[in-house]
Amino acid sequence: MPSKKKPKLTNEDSFRGDAMCENCHHSASKNEHGPDHESTLGYCIACTECNPSEPVAEGEQAKEKVTPQSRHYLTPPTGGTRATERNHTMSTIDPSEWNLEDSQEPYALKDGTEAMLRVIEVRKLTRDDGDTEYYVVRLEVPTEPFSKEITDFLDIPSRGLNAKRLNAARQKMLNFSQSFGFDMSRPFDPSEDWVGLEGWCILSLAKSDLYGEQNRISKYLRAR
Repeated sequence: MPSKKKPKLTNEDSFRGDAMCENCHHSASKNEHGPDHESTLGYCIACTECNPSEPVAEGEQAKEKVTPQSRHYLTPPTGGTRATERNHTMSTIDPSEWNLEDSQEPYALKDGTEAMLRVIEVRKLTRDDGDTEYYVVRLEVPTEPFSKEITDFLDIPSRGLNAKRLNAARQKMLNFSQSFGFDMSRPFDPSEDWVGLEGWCILSLAKSDLYGEQNRISKYLRAR
């Protein structure tokens, strides 16, 4: 009777890069389980800890016998690509538990409202001309949890701006820093250092067919 052993599979369908198994936390490409530990379709298949499939006879073609419940996937590094998506077992749910009738339609605050805003996200984008960049700042009103989020745009002072726009960018950045109490005299990363800052502003109200009523920042107020 032929001996039993783990199937030795190819790695041709595995992740690009040094992927990591979410279950056993071993690197597939480094074969930390030994020479028989290979990966395919984005999960460990020769590791008995990750793949409880039965061993096959020597010389017999290895076949995948992994169920959705036992399948463990590899987490790709930055730039990697997941070969398959995680399987989830669907079950019957009772939507009455969601209390959807308690939801509230987000609203904009009245024109001229003086409100304390909190920064929740900052992204840096490049304009179509390719020469100038700006920050997209998303803010919320903590005291009005159902109000609409507010977005403002801060041009980054640079040589790509003409004299008028450059002065306006500098002035708005200064007003922002004074309102939110941020020190502009040292290096910083807005995506991290600005998030969570709070400052007072006067809001205006704008309307559009696409977004309805939206608040805008008409004036940054100095920190109190």
